Amino acid sequence: MRLMMPMIGYVALTLTACAGAPPPQTIDDAAAKSDQAAAKNDQHAGAQAAKYDPAARQDRGKCVGRGGREGAEIEVCWSSVVNPTADHLKKAQRYQKLAEAQRAVSQKLRDAEGGACSDVSELDRDMSPFSHPEDIEAVAALQTTVPPVRPEGALITFRATAGMTGPRLERLITCQLSRNACMDNNTPDMAYCPLVLKDVRANVTTTPGGLFAVAIRSDNPAIAQEVLKRAQALVIH
Repeated sequence: MRLMMPMIGYVALTLTACAGAPPPQTIDDAAAKSDQAAAKNDQHAGAQAAKYDPAARQDRGKCVGRGGREGAEIEVCWSSVVNPTADHLKKAQRYQKLAEAQRAVSQKLRDAEGGACSDVSELDRDMSPFSHPEDIEAVAALQTTVPPVRPEGALITFRATAGMTGPRLERLITCQLSRNACMDNNTPDMAYCPLVLKDVRANVTTTPGGLFAVAIRSDNPAIAQEVLKRAQALVIH
């Protein structure tokens, strides 16, 4: 199939992630897990803090030198006052720091979804366009046009579907990008998706025939080759 590519609508996106065919973990799931981890660390912090007594004191002798034989240095023991419960305070502070970081992650996830996905349905938040291989028309390899010629990625063309427009497809991809980037692209259930790879970018193009083409590129040849491999695996024969 030969694709005509004059652009009616064009969007340049820097992509680091996408959703895959099986239902991926939602942002709410990830945020809830982070909140649960924070709550556990709060409990650990409380337990350690309860064992800390700021008034506790303990004398410890600090000895230097050795005595007992002629000409040897005389051992001197200095008195050293310490708090024997101080280690519990340090542990409590470490747990509290972890809890605060986990709550910050939860908020970051929810803020990202609220901004990038505010007008995207719950279904489309969890299932990106690449979760629908039945709507993929064609996949073609992309390579650089100037020497040295090398793999550049893949061109994935979607069939026209009811309600889909170029800007709409852009919005869905932007939502998926934000969602997965917030989870540091740690999405093993999306391992087949070309957009889950880091260091990729994409152009969304609408053709005269009403098709929607997503060109996914990377400056890293190895990543570009993997983009093509994953894109080709999406095609239903």
